[in-house]
Amino acid sequence: MKIIKKINNNFALAQDAQGRNLVAYGKGIGFPEMPYELNDLSKIDRTFYDVQAEHLPMFKEADENVIAIAMDIVDYARMHISRDIADYLYYVLVDHINFAIRRYRNNVYVPMKLSSEIKFNHAQEYAVGEWAWKYINRKFGISLPKDERSIIAMHIVESEESSQISSREISTDSLVDSCLSIIGRDLGIRIDKEDFNVYRFETHLKYLMQRIDDKLIDSDNVHMFEVMMKKYPEVSGIAVQCIRELGLEPVNESIRGGTDGAMLSFMGLPCPNLGTGGGNYHGRYEYCVLQELELAVQLIVKIAEKTALEG
Repeated sequence: MKIIKKINNNFALAQDAQGRNLVAYGKGIGFPEMPYELNDLSKIDRTFYDVQAEHLPMFKEADENVIAIAMDIVDYARMHISRDIADYLYYVLVDHINFAIRRYRNNVYVPMKLSSEIKFNHAQEYAVGEWAWKYINRKFGISLPKDERSIIAMHIVESEESSQISSREISTDSLVDSCLSIIGRDLGIRIDKEDFNVYRFETHLKYLMQRIDDKLIDSDNVHMFEVMMKKYPEVSGIAVQCIRELGLEPVNESIRGGTDGAMLSFMGLPCPNLGTGGGNYHGRYEYCVLQELELAVQLIVKIAEKTALEG
């Protein structure tokens, strides 16, 4: 490999044996007089091809610790995400991490309002974003806002090769469009796809189709809850723990029907039902014990507090 021009002590413009230009990274490769032939390729830790001119200053100006962390995040993403990821994610992450740390030190907070949608629609990317968020905090000894998980996930999504979109996603989008067309035609209304309620409806349809594909949906709500509780034991676990902290012993029972918890679980948000002190529901002798209703309020507050503390 021919080292052509120094960027800094550890980065340099180079040319490989096939004559392709690249940026090479290795400890101390920028020290010798340029240009020179580097025969010991073990000194090269990383190579970057197809680097645009506007990205070159990043290698010279950015904190090398940030660059190293960005490399680790991209490596982790490529191991845990099933799509191809473009190299420009390196530059995007270096830029983002630099500004995120700067905002943190200046007490500037930028909220991410689509965190829930990103978590459900891009589960793999969100999981990598969460790992990256913890990794950055640990490496720099800081505490970036939790919204960073979603922001990093979105950068990863944007770096994924568009040609890798699965046939399942294409089929789902086509089915959703067909459903909206049928609704608009049969009801004689114009569907505004920019409307937030339409977006929510589209999201619910996508959850439904995904769960049908994954064979998690049938007519048996009890089976659905069993699947949910097995997949997300921490959801009911927090409730059980809080009930015991109130001096009560929890009793688990399966509930059928169209409860709010069943509907939300059906749409992909696991929600076990909690007791409210009532009985004989939907009958002439339906009742609610005031003391038990007050305990139910205490339970909800305790669950919210514990969930907030444990993240």
